[in-house]
Amino acid sequence: MKKIIAVTICSLLLTHCALTQSYLPKATLKTLEGQEISSHQLIDSSQYVVISFWATWCKPCMQELDALAEDYENWKKTTHSSIIAIAIDDSRTLNGVKGILNGRDWPFTTYLDVNQDFKRSLNINTVPYTIIINKKGDIVKRHSGYTPGSENELKKFLKKQAIR
Repeated sequence: MKKIIAVTICSLLLTHCALTQSYLPKATLKTLEGQEISSHQLIDSSQYVVISFWATWCKPCMQELDALAEDYENWKKTTHSSIIAIAIDDSRTLNGVKGILNGRDWPFTTYLDVNQDFKRSLNINTVPYTIIINKKGDIVKRHSGYTPGSENELKKFLKKQAIR
């Protein structure tokens, strides 16, 4: 019985550690022009970075990114952070990314996670999914899903970080 309990506890701890990756993992992303970049290039030693994972078929993703874009200039000034959007579309829907970006006025950079390696390395199962990384590349906050006003919670969190 003790062995079963010990194995169960170890399994739960390992699962928890895997699901709460604390440092931005290394993966290859692509620019809209097809150039490869490392996910570690997203780390900015001068500011926090908000990374929003989205897909063309995800309406809540569009709502979240529209809300973030709407107040982006004020957001940057008050939180001292930047926003990066990462499209997780696969080969069937990837062509729609540029069309959506052309139809929206999002002021932040968008990268492509074509094979979803970056998404998988972060144990992300659904979009929209947002992470915040600090100046060292540590993941300091995770947020899954979107409801109107969620962006204000992220902004509030970042303002607290800027004060520190």
